[in-house]
Amino acid sequence: LLAKCRQYVEQVTTQMDEYAIAEACDSTRDFVDVLTNWYIRRSRRRFWDGDPTSIRVLWWALVTSLRTVAPIMPFLTEHLWQRLVVDVVGDDAPSSVFLAAWPSVGEPDADLLADRLIGPGDQRQAALGGDNQRTVNCVELQRAVHTRAASSISTKYSRSLGKA
Repeated sequence: LLAKCRQYVEQVTTQMDEYAIAEACDSTRDFVDVLTNWYIRRSRRRFWDGDPTSIRVLWWALVTSLRTVAPIMPFLTEHLWQRLVVDVVGDDAPSSVFLAAWPSVGEPDADLLADRLIGPGDQRQAALGGDNQRTVNCVELQRAVHTRAASSISTKYSRSLGKA
């Protein structure tokens, strides 16, 4: 997640410098997909167990992405900034996301990178390949299940009526 967050900041910084707002929105969508589907979903158990490393990594990624996407989504990012930063950090934090510095692409704090983070990107790519294959074959799979279920139901129904 940390590598994807740094990559996201680099991409959006370049895109915003070039006034490529649509591409910055696409990058934001892709990062939110990585964040929600590949970090939060896969790390639920660690969040429930109160793993401080997982929570710190998530907080860092959220705050960094808020500072990055603030020019595109000002009201949402300000609301989230107030809840995630001002309410948590207090007076030491900037009172607005727009008073915070643009995120740097440097390495996050070493304490944040404690023992374990999410698995390698190869797992994510393998899962995406499975999702793509399932999408391609989904119609045939649904038809096969529906056809078998319908024939099974109609056979049972006709037997109960004494028609079989």
